[in-house]
Parts: sequence; structure tokens; C-alpha cells
Amino acid sequence: MDEFQVGLEIFLSVLLTVSITYSMYLGRSLATLRRDRAALADLIASLQDSSRQAEEGIEQLHRSGDSVGRQLGKLIDQARLLRSELATMTEKGEAVSDRLDRALRAGKYLADAVENGKEQASPAAYEWQPPPSSGKPRSLAERDLLRALKMK
Repeated sequence: MDEFQVGLEIFLSVLLTVSITYSMYLGRSLATLRRDRAALADLIASLQDSSRQAEEGIEQLHRSGDSVGRQLGKLIDQARLLRSELATMTEKGEAVSDRLDRALRAGKYLADAVENGKEQASPAAYEWQPPPSSGKPRSLAERDLLRALKMK
């Protein structure tokens, strides 16, 4: 064998070693790519499942919202009806209270006139007078009542 052939065989051996090393590197890269591809497919499947669940949740929220909206509308209608009934009852109660007050004053006036023998007593003396107060309501109920009366 001459020197040329030995040099050529050494060169080919070096190229073969480089090729084997490069093929091992490519093999590892392909294995990593396959493993990552499987993980990516799992991730995509998980994302699809999550988006499906989110869509179902949104549909359920829409149904619940519609149902609650209808119930709330019914409650508002009932409250309006009760408010009008309460206003009517309050007006009737005020009218009865005024009649009772007038009758009570007239009765006191007549009773005093008969007792004292007075023919001409003043009915204005029997007008209802609010009790003296310090300017502040005494309780929460009284404050609420005053607030409601002011709203009229």
C-alpha cells in the first residue's frame, strides 16, 4: 500500500467517525422532538378540554342569569304591588286617624263643656299638640317613621 491509499483511508475513517457522531446527535434531537411532540399533543388536548368546560360553564351561567332575572322581575312586580297596596292602606289609615282625632277632640270639648257648664268652650284648645322633644328622634323606628313621612 502506498502512502496515498493510507492517507485516503485515514481521511475516510475520520469522515466516518464524524458521520457516526453527527448521526448520534441527530438521533437524540429526534427523540427529544418526538417526546416534546407528545407533550405538545397532550397540552393541546388539555387546552381543548378546558375550553369545552369553559363554554359549558358560560352556557350554564347564561341559563342561571336568565332564571334569576325572571325571578327578580317577579319579585320587583310583587314589591310594586305591595307598595301600592301599602300606600292605599296608609291613606285609609290616615283618614281613619283624622276622623278619630276629630271625634276625640269633639268629645273632650263636649265633656268639658258639660262638666264646667260652659256653653262656649274653644275647640282649638283640644287640638293635638306634638310632645316637646329635644330635636333628635329617640329611636331608630322613630327616625324611620319621620323619614318616611318626609318622603311624601
